[in-house]
Amino acid sequence: MDQADITWLRALKIWWSFSWRAFVLMLLVMVPLEAVFFWYAMSNLPKAGGSPADAMRMAGTMAAIWPIFMAALF
Repeated sequence: MDQADITWLRALKIWWSFSWRAFVLMLLVMVPLEAVFFWYAMSNLPKAGGSPADAMRMAGTMAAIWPIFMAALF
């Protein structure tokens, strides 16, 4: 097997290959996670005229879920 010379064009092709595949895979993970995150946030919104405790519970839940969501992206 012959050894290939390293050129900027070949390096760019390899970089582009990794980049677009990472982008596609990220979308496959991100879109369903965002749908779940949005569904959970909308289904647990405090009711109008609700107590401040409900709002604080929702804020605490979102603070717990956000790092999990971000970790799944990376």
